[in-house]
Amino acid sequence: MRPERRYRMAGTVLAGLLMAFSVETEVRAEEASTIEMLQQPEMPIGNVGGEAHADPFTGAATMSIPIEVPPGRNGIQPHLSLVYMSGNGNGWVGVGWKLELGAVERQVRYGLNYSANDFVARMSGANSELVQAPAPAQTNEYRAKIERSFVRFRKLSAGDGQAYFEATDKKGVRYFFGQTAASRMADSANPSRIFKWLLDRIEDRDGNYMVATYVSDQGQVYLSRIEYAGNGTTAPTNVVKFYLEDRSDAPSMFTTNYVVKTAKRLKTIEVHASGNSVRAYKMTYGQTSSIPSSVLTSVTQFGSDATINGTGAITNEATATRLPSTSMEWSAGPATFGPEGGYTGLWLGSGACSNVNAPLVNTRYGDFNGDGKTDILCEDRYTGTYYVALSSGELFNNGAGWTGTWLGNGNAASGACGLPPFQYRDPAHPAAPPYNDGIRTQYADFNGDGKTDLLCEDRYTGTFYVALSDGTKFGNGAGYTGIWLGNGSYAGGACAFPNPANSIWGARLNTRYADFNGDGKTDLLCEDRNTGTFYMALSDGTKFGSGGGWTGTWLGNGNAANGACGPALNVTTRYGDFNGDGKTDLLCEDRNTGTYYVGLSDGTQFGNGAGWTGTWLGNGNTASGACIAGANITTQYGDFNGDGKIDLLCEDRNSGTYYVALSDGTKFGSGGGYTQEWMGNGNAANGACVAAANVTPQYGDFNGDGKADLVCEDRNTGTYYVALSDGIRFGNGNGYTGTWLGNGNSASGACRVGSGIFTRYGDFNGDGKTDFLCEDRTNGNYWVAKSGNQSTMVAGQLLSVSNGIGGRRAITYKPSTRYTNTQLPYSIQTVNSIVSCDNWNGTACAGISATTSYEYSGGYHHFAEREFRGFNSVKVTAPSGPNGEQAITETWFHQGNDLGVDSNNPNVPTGYTKGMPYRSKVTDATGKVYSETTTAYVADNDLAAPWYTPQSQIDTYLCESGTCASHTRTTFAYDHQFGNLSYETHYGDLASAYDDRAIYRTYSDNVTDWIVGLPTRESHYNSSNTSSVNLVAQKTFLYDGTGGCASPNGTTTPTKGHLTKATNWLSVTGAEYDVWGNITCTRDANGNVSTVTYDSTKTFPTTTTNPLGHVTTTQYYGVDGQVVDKVSIISRS
Repeated sequence: MRPERRYRMAGTVLAGLLMAFSVETEVRAEEASTIEMLQQPEMPIGNVGGEAHADPFTGAATMSIPIEVPPGRNGIQPHLSLVYMSGNGNGWVGVGWKLELGAVERQVRYGLNYSANDFVARMSGANSELVQAPAPAQTNEYRAKIERSFVRFRKLSAGDGQAYFEATDKKGVRYFFGQTAASRMADSANPSRIFKWLLDRIEDRDGNYMVATYVSDQGQVYLSRIEYAGNGTTAPTNVVKFYLEDRSDAPSMFTTNYVVKTAKRLKTIEVHASGNSVRAYKMTYGQTSSIPSSVLTSVTQFGSDATINGTGAITNEATATRLPSTSMEWSAGPATFGPEGGYTGLWLGSGACSNVNAPLVNTRYGDFNGDGKTDILCEDRYTGTYYVALSSGELFNNGAGWTGTWLGNGNAASGACGLPPFQYRDPAHPAAPPYNDGIRTQYADFNGDGKTDLLCEDRYTGTFYVALSDGTKFGNGAGYTGIWLGNGSYAGGACAFPNPANSIWGARLNTRYADFNGDGKTDLLCEDRNTGTFYMALSDGTKFGSGGGWTGTWLGNGNAANGACGPALNVTTRYGDFNGDGKTDLLCEDRNTGTYYVGLSDGTQFGNGAGWTGTWLGNGNTASGACIAGANITTQYGDFNGDGKIDLLCEDRNSGTYYVALSDGTKFGSGGGYTQEWMGNGNAANGACVAAANVTPQYGDFNGDGKADLVCEDRNTGTYYVALSDGIRFGNGNGYTGTWLGNGNSASGACRVGSGIFTRYGDFNGDGKTDFLCEDRTNGNYWVAKSGNQSTMVAGQLLSVSNGIGGRRAITYKPSTRYTNTQLPYSIQTVNSIVSCDNWNGTACAGISATTSYEYSGGYHHFAEREFRGFNSVKVTAPSGPNGEQAITETWFHQGNDLGVDSNNPNVPTGYTKGMPYRSKVTDATGKVYSETTTAYVADNDLAAPWYTPQSQIDTYLCESGTCASHTRTTFAYDHQFGNLSYETHYGDLASAYDDRAIYRTYSDNVTDWIVGLPTRESHYNSSNTSSVNLVAQKTFLYDGTGGCASPNGTTTPTKGHLTKATNWLSVTGAEYDVWGNITCTRDANGNVSTVTYDSTKTFPTTTTNPLGHVTTTQYYGVDGQVVDKVSIISRS
């Protein structure tokens, strides 16, 4: 299972899945960087009972199905639910679903480092990044970086010498993670490389405990058994068992930097108490060619009479009692480009980019306005003029022309991005065509705002000019923003062309562009292949390096152990994120020997700055061919299994066979060969992708699942075949998934082979899937065939939930690119509507249907922090009433670290108030306001992590027909050390002070045992002024006394946290507890005592006797806590 990584595409032409090689003039297809959404905090989950909901901050679909278990003692019991969120990956309960107790795992958002103390805690359905606890805490203590619950984490040493974690909540309950090897997810070859520590024990201050055990298979760890209601030497009486089954959708994933295969999935859950069966749950899955991953299609709860064998099968399923099943329907993936395998339409009817005989008039593609849709640009380098036609998702501009001139003249201060002054020839290859591209354009996001910018490199002078895109133009529309690198000179040479008389050009002295330090900005690299030296100029968003030179030497010499990345035939550099840390790395492929070397980037250098990180593939030989230099044998790079690391593919087009060597972050495959054959033969029904004129393989994410797929384009017939990747193979391993474009003919042209006719790929409608474009440069026409038809979504999205008794909720989605966003240059599938029906007959709603719709705006992705920060606002339109009445609720959220109402700046490093609402308004359909609430937050007391910013003030306005008549306010003050509410003031109506009141609390904390949330005194005032004359009530609390109900006592500092004495000014109440923490007697303010006795398990109260001697006896059904009978006996003595 991939540990919570979701990859979102940046919307340029290959959708971010193929490796972002350096930006070059002639490429097979333009690639884009992969944007990762790593370990995002999970948002509130919808109500239990199988109902689907929309999360208002992220737009995700959510759902929860509870797994009911008998109660434990004092609440120490598993709280289990199947939890769905549409952004989740493919886990052990299928796509989108989770079932887990909790864990501490390595932080992967900035790359995985087993030597670092970077951890994420997963508790109660939320992720919390951990940081070192502030002084005076010990060095092995951690807290949540964004503090909410004030849980103390400690990293300790287990009996086998490996690390484990202990977490303690504010009541002193301890949670243990990874105490044994069985509850750790670790590298089998090196057990000290622990990726995840799973919850294996919970114990309260009274010794009540719960234990969890796990089973491992192929690197994955699965929950196997939970036992609870134990205490000390008393063994647990309640058990929950989990049964597994095999699955076929089990790609090798390397997020952990070692192989993990989730080859099992949850089959059955069995619940027992005191040796008796209580209930069971059966999971059913679906998997088809159009939905290649496991999807949960139904959950059925069976009664105590269900019989389960050793494999988890319910052997008497036909006769066992059961509740109606909760069933789900899922979206299938696309099967064609365009409707019925044809073109969606003519997206641009004519334009100036139609001169096929002008080599300096070209089309380019990128997301120039940052809306997540691929746009088209025409560059006329004869005049230095650049035109852009923005994609609307349906057309480029209006389908007949260009949006406008984005750069009026390409002239820069000391050069132009037009015609080069002279040409070069390679002395080593005098017969080769002359090289005349010393002045050329490049396109990338140089300032990290999600928009594709324009760069002009003048290699004759070593000067680089940039014109930043603002979404409407480059620079000021008439020139370049400025000189980003004044001269290409560096210590050992220059990235400018040398003197023409002794020039060595081409593959020996090149510029490359990528994000080498992982800050979201495209940097400049100069590779001097003559010496094997690589120089870097990092972008700061305004310039490269210092603006006049290079940041430094990133690789001192390109020599590797058995070869060099110098000027040699069949020796080539490639660039991509091979270890998944968000930084672009360097690869040298020696195709003479089939050997591949990688120099990983750490943000300051490649490898160690003087050599290579290591040999990643010892020999390129495959079972039936080799990726050494040869005719029709080519290497490609992309994320073929969707784990965020760039993999190696060898395409042998002589036989139509494709081999993949997956990256584990340290090597490809086994380090000596390919992982496996991914496609046995490239033959398709009506053609083959073997070597032939005008037959070419291409790659993109055509179904939007985060994995690079294969398409074979046969330009002779205009036919395109696709083989989807399931992370294990393309198609079925022997052929293509299907014909995605039956004939390339369009209304006025064809994408068959011809002069001036080209194929392009990009996400032109912003739905997260790679689309197909045919550009006919003979007449300036551009045709698009979208991946799937208009209604087709990404495969594996939850479409509907039915409760088995007629209730149904259907979900529709809309890509985030359809909304107005602040900075979100990729597509997220958001809930657009939920339609509820109370009487679904299987095909239609025969009862009442009600639709709730959702609209979002202000989506933001922080590139440097690599996190999606949700939407700034959501508008929820409720169903219409019988008379047309309708409630519309709008909510605004923080996305950064602002505290005040209506303040929101998401572009800050730590978004510690992200997801917190600051304004909510309810109106009717005419816009009349009925209520409004604003919320402000408290500033963190030391302005450093851990960050704690709770609510400081809530204002509520109640209105009638738009006129607001009531304004109430509540203010809060907190103890920032432990997050306890110390003071609150309630202003009943700001127009009057007579209904104000205040509450003041004090606390006494036991820091050693971490019981840090129990009050010692609570004082109530009938005014916002807390002077003694306004005191109307006061209560003091003592804990863990031994006087019992006869003479209650206790201390202010708790040791177990049992309230044993409470005093209301002069009246006293009290309580007594047994060794299991159960209340055995209570005393009221008049000294009257009531007693309680329990069953043999010390879990359920069986008799209660009140002060008058009245006895109530309770009987229970089995061991499930359900009351069968309650009898009260009145004493007459």
